[in-house]
Amino acid sequence: MANPPYQVSVLTNGLTVVTEERHHAPVTSFWMGYRVGSRNELPGQTGVSHWIEHMLFKPSQRFPGIERDRLIAREGGTTNAFTWIDCTAYYTTIPSSKLDIVLQIEADRLSGPLFAPDVFETERSVILAERDAYENQPEWRLAEQVTAAAFHAHPYGHEVIGIAEDIRNLSREDLLAYFRTYYIPNNAVCVVVGDFETRVLLGRLEELFSEIPPGATPPAPRAIEPAPVAERRVLLEGPGATGYLEMAFLAPKATDPRFVPSLVLGSILGSPISLGFGSGAESRSSRLYRALVEKELAIDVDCNLEASIDPFLFDITAVVRDGRTHGEVEGAILRELEAIAASPPDAAEMAKARKQLRALFAFTNERITHRAMVLTLGFTVFPAQFLDEFEQRISDVTAEDVRAAAESLFARRNRVVGWYQPLGGEDELEDADEETETEEGIQ
Repeated sequence: MANPPYQVSVLTNGLTVVTEERHHAPVTSFWMGYRVGSRNELPGQTGVSHWIEHMLFKPSQRFPGIERDRLIAREGGTTNAFTWIDCTAYYTTIPSSKLDIVLQIEADRLSGPLFAPDVFETERSVILAERDAYENQPEWRLAEQVTAAAFHAHPYGHEVIGIAEDIRNLSREDLLAYFRTYYIPNNAVCVVVGDFETRVLLGRLEELFSEIPPGATPPAPRAIEPAPVAERRVLLEGPGATGYLEMAFLAPKATDPRFVPSLVLGSILGSPISLGFGSGAESRSSRLYRALVEKELAIDVDCNLEASIDPFLFDITAVVRDGRTHGEVEGAILRELEAIAASPPDAAEMAKARKQLRALFAFTNERITHRAMVLTLGFTVFPAQFLDEFEQRISDVTAEDVRAAAESLFARRNRVVGWYQPLGGEDELEDADEETETEEGIQ
């Protein structure tokens, strides 16, 4: 894209500002993204990124009590945040005439957090309770174990919320040191999409943010995940009546030439995958839906692939239908993976996958909040050029590119297979060995 619709500026303290004016409605979405997530956490400090997100919604000297939320709600705005493996973002969508309130809040969030000791300890209990709630979900517990098995060295191997033992032992000083390292203007990007004037906005941002000093460039993670050498398996038992199956494969990072073909592959197998989070609507004509749901082996099946800084995971998840075995579901998935690695998809499948991905990308970018999210990811996780060229890259993917991506991605040594076995269920691990021992996988 020769002339992207956004403008990039850099303030005197190194804060990157991305602005995209849209004057069709008097609303603006303001995002502050920081290039820090669970990827940056050291052993013993897992969960610190997420904990800081919690703390930055707590009172400050400038905004005591629940003043921030009250101000935003009073003006008809919505506000929230998320912590992810590669970045953390704080965002508000609000009537444009009230945007200055948000600028003040975000400048204060970067410069004036208190990390009050009593609030810090309260949040420890809150986060542990949040983790307990996740652990009550069998599919989350299975995903945590599968992810841990997939990574031997890289910090992607632990969940964003952190390991419970680390949450219990992190100190306030740990959080303060982490905040001072990563929450600096030159490690942040401000993204603004909506009804405003860029010139006026930049002047106001300079007023509010320029006195916040830059810091030393934060250290990049040093761990490099070694290439997998063997299939790994996880068997997790627990309460409930439903069985779950997950297959995870170490996947190309966003800047890898194989990434976009892998997105097309995911659309053919499951459903179109968003560059934000999650996937598009379930595709009943996808290969895995027809092989598992239509044949009554599974209640649901899906694929997902995240655009990440380092190689992360291509996931296939399935909910096992009552009366069917994990081994039957696993065998059916493997047959589909082997088929697409052996023979390229046909022209109709390719055309549909391209159309779905382009449509999902266009739909995501129509709404100002989602457009601001995609731009935030584009300046914290993957290069902005990736966004500008995305639709063309989708068009350029060939059927052979997809087949080659499948052959590389679905190699047996590259997969982790996880079963969640509900207590009292009929399946045993030996069932999978019996039913899949002739499925040699993709070597």
